[in-house]
Amino acid sequence: MSKPMGSQLPAPHDDLAQDFEKFTYIVSHDLHTPLRHIKEFTRLLVKSLDGRLDERETGFATHLTRAAESAQGMLDGLLQYSRVATQCAPFAPVDCHAVVEGLIHTQRVQMPSADMAVAIEKPLPIVFGDGVQIRKMFTSLIDNAVKFRASDRPTKIDISASAQDEAWLFQVRDNGIGIPQDLQQATFDVFRRLHPGDEYPGQGMGLALCKKIVERHGGTIGMISELGSGTTVRFVLPSVPE
Repeated sequence: MSKPMGSQLPAPHDDLAQDFEKFTYIVSHDLHTPLRHIKEFTRLLVKSLDGRLDERETGFATHLTRAAESAQGMLDGLLQYSRVATQCAPFAPVDCHAVVEGLIHTQRVQMPSADMAVAIEKPLPIVFGDGVQIRKMFTSLIDNAVKFRASDRPTKIDISASAQDEAWLFQVRDNGIGIPQDLQQATFDVFRRLHPGDEYPGQGMGLALCKKIVERHGGTIGMISELGSGTTVRFVLPSVPE
């Protein structure tokens, strides 16, 4: 019998990839301090000049604070992205059904008035992987489905899994705004945004992070989507080895 996919951690990266991951982590971590200083000193400056700033100058201060917050968000995304390889746990059985049920409960508590239905088609399987990363991936996929929901109909999210050799094929399907076919692959790139930030907040890291997590588990990820009709994200995770 062939060795179950994901029963061992993937082979170590080459030296260049390891150096890049370390560089990404150090840069994103160390830049947080000066960005916090920019935000705090901007706040202190505005406070000390209270009543002496005109509307235009107040706007400059607001833009400065928002730019620092945006940069902090991008750095947070880089930290999470780099930690998939640098701060990871050994593989163990992970109950995906319990993970997703917990996330659905959290979503309903956070948005109790939302017209939204989340359904698990049948009990989700136990997979073999990093429980923290798998939870983070499901969180991102559910958050995306909620964020990009259509305004003219109730939100529906269906989550299912089917056996596939020594792995499980998962599907997270929604009826949201959808993605044009020519842009679907690009959504898995780092910091790839398809909409203005004031319309849909975020840094464009969600699907890139999901892709890196799935690939760390030896699987693949992709999507089927139609503009205006929703999106289905499909990914493969390893089953628990015998």
